[in-house]
Amino acid sequence: MVVTASTIPREVRAAIDTYLDVDPDRLDNDQLFDRLRQVDHLGRRIEAERLALVSACDRRRVHQERGLLNSTQDLAFTLGLSPGRAQGLLRQARALEKLPKIAAAARRGDLNGMHLRVITELSQVSRLADWEEFLVELATKSGTEFNQAAATLKNALDDLREQRATERWQRRHLRVGSRLDGMVHLDGLLDPESGETVITALSGLLDRERRSGSDHQDHRSPGQRRADALTGSCRSHLEGGEPSTVTSRS
Repeated sequence: MVVTASTIPREVRAAIDTYLDVDPDRLDNDQLFDRLRQVDHLGRRIEAERLALVSACDRRRVHQERGLLNSTQDLAFTLGLSPGRAQGLLRQARALEKLPKIAAAARRGDLNGMHLRVITELSQVSRLADWEEFLVELATKSGTEFNQAAATLKNALDDLREQRATERWQRRHLRVGSRLDGMVHLDGLLDPESGETVITALSGLLDRERRSGSDHQDHRSPGQRRADALTGSCRSHLEGGEPSTVTSRS
């Protein structure tokens, strides 16, 4: 569903219209900066609410009911975002879900977009539960101080991140085998980067099929659609006659 002004409750829309119906050129300098701070604070709170909603949709796996591959695809489709931007939004939402004190600070409007991006990046490296109060307090300081302290913390955790990335890479595998009934069973595990590549490729194939309009009478389940997309991709590769290339990283 595309969100327009008409889909917002009337009383909320009226309040927003009233608040925003101000000509900046009619404000003196003090009023101008006061209003800028007010609008910035309101924007922070609204962004925190958006992240909370994204987290709830992801947690409930709403995308499955909508026949979509994953939460990233759902966000891109629903909000009109690029896959990369949708993935970034989802990473922030998932990070805040694990950090209740930071999430509460975001809802109060104490954290801006820069704070959330840095905290999300740090959360990809290590568990930040023990650092929440420190990061919230740090957010009250200047952007330069926050970035410097965050960079110090990030550098201290870099070795751990590299170690974990190597461990994940070493755990990757894919097993393909025939069952007694003739069906073929797939079982595997991919590191995050490789997994995202596969998910993005399948999402692209399913999106192209959906945009073609050929699926209005399609009664396949989402899992069947993904299986057919994978099979079609492999078939196209074989028919193209391209040599297979297996790569490995050190």
